[in-house]
Amino acid sequence: MGVPVLLTEDDECYFIFEWRTSVVCPEKTIRGTNFTSCNYTDNSSDIHFNLFLLQRTRMESYYEVTDGNSSYLLNICATLENSHFENCKDAGICKIEGNKTNNYGIAALQKITYDGQRFRLAFYDGDDCPSDVKAKLTSEVLFVCNPFVGKGGPVIHKKYACMTVFLWETSLACQKLQNPCAFDIDSSHFDFNLLSSSSYNFNTSDNKNTTYYINLCHGIQQTVNTFGCSPTTAVCMVDPEGLSLGMVETMKVKSFNSTDLLLTFESGDSRACSTVSSDKNLKPITRLFMRCGSKLGHPRILSGPDNKCFYDFVWESSLACSNLAVEVILEKDGIIKNPKFDYSLDLRDILDQTFIVNETSVSGQYIYRINLNGVFRNSSDSRNACFKAAVCQTKPHTNFMRDVGSVDSRTFVMRGSELHIKFVSQTQPCGSNRMKNVTTVINLHCVPTAGIGSPAFVYESGDCDYIFDWKTIVVCPDFCKKDPHSKPTSPHSQPDPFKDEGLSGHKVEIAVGVIIALTILMVVAFVFAKRSRRAAISSKFQSFYTAENLLYFRYRKDETVTVEFPNESSLAKD
Repeated sequence: MGVPVLLTEDDECYFIFEWRTSVVCPEKTIRGTNFTSCNYTDNSSDIHFNLFLLQRTRMESYYEVTDGNSSYLLNICATLENSHFENCKDAGICKIEGNKTNNYGIAALQKITYDGQRFRLAFYDGDDCPSDVKAKLTSEVLFVCNPFVGKGGPVIHKKYACMTVFLWETSLACQKLQNPCAFDIDSSHFDFNLLSSSSYNFNTSDNKNTTYYINLCHGIQQTVNTFGCSPTTAVCMVDPEGLSLGMVETMKVKSFNSTDLLLTFESGDSRACSTVSSDKNLKPITRLFMRCGSKLGHPRILSGPDNKCFYDFVWESSLACSNLAVEVILEKDGIIKNPKFDYSLDLRDILDQTFIVNETSVSGQYIYRINLNGVFRNSSDSRNACFKAAVCQTKPHTNFMRDVGSVDSRTFVMRGSELHIKFVSQTQPCGSNRMKNVTTVINLHCVPTAGIGSPAFVYESGDCDYIFDWKTIVVCPDFCKKDPHSKPTSPHSQPDPFKDEGLSGHKVEIAVGVIIALTILMVVAFVFAKRSRRAAISSKFQSFYTAENLLYFRYRKDETVTVEFPNESSLAKD
């Protein structure tokens, strides 16, 4: 739903509010013929629906729903080519009745819509309808949220002459929109958005191999390991079924011991307290102690449940440190290194692109040309008003051009999960504040589903600041993004956010050192194994320290010659 935000006010009591909400967005319809990922996303309302986990593979080729003497075969995100029914090869849904088969819709012609409560997956252009109506057979699957059934399964909901509707209750259809995940506590700002993912759950295990999943402000995302965990759950225990240890909407944040933050989650599943002896109907409460660390880190369970059914976790993370803005440097290869979280951002995909942004306000219509490396960087016309501009303001159908942000003044600042790029115009002073020049600030936000995205004009302040927002995958850390230009990969592959690249590199260096040392020892052993080699090397070293060339003699015992040594008396005579 969103909330209104005050953007600016002036001395004439003129207030400007902005209200970002999905209420004014039209219903999104998504068509697709690519079944490799089966992810459907509406960026305007942050709706994400992953159907891949419902797909039947070669081991289980399809779902079957019986209806009296007939049955329906269904597959999601794939055709029924493995059903061995010729008429169903390209179908998403097929009806089998005796020796007769009817195609109820081509899988490649599927269409999905979302009405705010349920997803509707429709299949079109099946066989001719057997009734007198000149139409094609079609079918629909209505996916309805039920957080407690896991994958669930289809059942027949309604039947018409040329159409069959199925109802499918599944936890995959449950949508939990992002809760606020940045907090101001004791005059310090903390941003936990990096720990709230729409595609990944953080996890830890105890000494009994019980696994706990945590997703702070977005709720547990449905995977093959988290079925049974409600999407509104922030902390879920899987042993073996998913039990909530605290709901997202109950989260409370406060300072603890002046160094840590304490996050609490309540209203969990009472079954998680079954081992606690108490005459009260206890429900679990999760206490997550956030401790300032040097990396993004990962959670660890400390204890639980105790006699009050508390489950305690600790998480050492840079996000738990007071969130001050940190200026960072763009390297020549387009990489920004984040020293606080020890990961890098690759801006090469957006540095040289020119983005066009339209704005209509009470003062007229403007078009902004934005290029982070300079709008006219390849031009030699220094008379151009935007010759040095990274952000150029223009008006349609006129020659008006204005530099509202020069590329030479570009600075990059990281604050939590956001990257702020600031441009100060070198040619345009601020009319309302002669102490400064016109300034543009572009705020880039990590949104893994947005692709590269594009900047959007937000407002112009009364102090000549032009503010743009940019939702993009480019500023997301590696564990929650993929190359926006790459083809979809296997949905089963998950990057590991806990992988410590620095530690991995250190291990490689140690391994290389050990191998080199072993090689040297083997060479030394080989050389000194024989007496002749030892003598040769000894002579060689002696030659380094004398100018005289010494003759080299090699002695060996000849078993074929008998040598008679004189006795001591004869030696005495000599």
